[in-house]
Parts: sequence; C-alpha cells; structure tokens
Amino acid sequence: EAQQRLRLRRDLLVEYRDMAASIEEVRARRDETEQRWKTRPYRISPVSAAHDVYGAITHIAESKCHALPYSYAFVRREVEADAEYVVLQLRGAGPFIDVYRFIWELEHAREIYGIDRLRLRWLDAGPTETGSLGFELDIRAYTGGDGNKAQLIAARVEPKFPWLSYNPFSPLVRESLPPNTDELVEVERSVLRALTPTFAFVEDQNGELVTLKEGEEVYLGFLTKINSAANRARFTLNKGGLIETLDLELLLGANQ
Repeated sequence: EAQQRLRLRRDLLVEYRDMAASIEEVRARRDETEQRWKTRPYRISPVSAAHDVYGAITHIAESKCHALPYSYAFVRREVEADAEYVVLQLRGAGPFIDVYRFIWELEHAREIYGIDRLRLRWLDAGPTETGSLGFELDIRAYTGGDGNKAQLIAARVEPKFPWLSYNPFSPLVRESLPPNTDELVEVERSVLRALTPTFAFVEDQNGELVTLKEGEEVYLGFLTKINSAANRARFTLNKGGLIETLDLELLLGANQ
C-alpha cells in the first residue's frame, strides 16, 4: 500500500511538471504574440473614398475620445507618383482631454495621416474648469495601398497615450468666481470670534460659529496661519487666479 501511494505521488508530480511546462509554453507564445502586435508596422489603407476615411477617423473619435463630435468636409484627392491621399477638413469641439487625445491618436494611428493645418480655440470659458476646446484641422489620409500587402512602411513600438493632469487652455485669471455651492466660510463676510493656538472660531456669513484649523478649506482658499499671540488668523484666497492674503483679527472688548 505504501508503494502504491508513492507511485501515485510520482505520477502526480510528473503530471504537475507537464502542466507547468505547458503553462510556460503558452506564456512564451502569448508574449511573442503581444510583441508582434505592439511592433506591427504602419500601413497605407486600401480605401480611397472620403467616406471610408471619415469612418476610420470616426472610429478613433468614438472609441478613444468619448464620442468626440465633429464634422468633415471633403477638400480634394491627390494622386502622385508614389503616393495617393485624401484631404479632409475636420471641425468640432469638446473637452480639452478628448480633443488632445483625438489629435494624438491621429498622429500615432497605424494608418498614415498628416495634419497640415491646426487651429485651436477655447470656447465658453467660465468660472470653473468647464468649457470646450474648438478645433479645425486639415488632414491628409494616405490611401490606395494593397489590402493584403498593406504597403508596410516601418515597424515601431506601440506608443502609450501621455495623459495630462492640467488644461493649458484654461484661463489663468477668470472674470467671475465660482459659486459657493458647498456653503464654505466666506472670509470677507465672516468675523473672528475666538482663537486658540490650534483653532480659529469664526462666525460665518450665515451667523453660524465654525471651527477651523490650519490648512482647512474656506471659500476660494484655506486657513493658512493661526497667530494666537497676535490675535490674528490669516487666510490665502485664490480669486479667479489672483492670489490674496486676508487677515481676520480678534476684536477684544465689549463690542466684539
């Protein structure tokens, strides 16, 4: 019985080794396939009609850029000795990040596009980050390739989209201020009632007593410094891009 159990364990060990070898083989094939896909070359599309080019560009806008709305107009079709391309004019508007990615995807698409003219204009800039970026561009879409051979141009590594954490088109100074939707303390309409080394007790614009500590948010800014020795609390406010400091002083006496 002991020998039978030993043989069973040996058989299981051989089976596990075979399974592990199979898994490693599948992983190697997967890695090779992924590498071949990432380094697949550019190609010239076999289509030549403007609406086919529009369909390919629309696929980019819908799948990569949150269905970025745009319109197009056919400009001309050029046939040269070694190249054939369709020129389209695109117009649209949308959030900055979607327009940015749309242009980036066109420049890095597997098909070959060339942007001849690009005009960007910030639209509907308001007190918040909302707004849209309007764009107009003339694009050359190279066509006429062999659908099977695909006229391979050059191999390359698949690029990664470089996300931006800011909107360079957002105005640095705004004409109006955002509404105080969170009912934060409006420093200019508030009164400092008491101080400790760590807390400021402020009567806000609604007549309510609010306890604040350094670094706590107020409307348009933060409480940046409590100076209990000088009976003062300092706030830093961002008024549409203009940075101001405002001190609330503790009023001592019977009329505070």
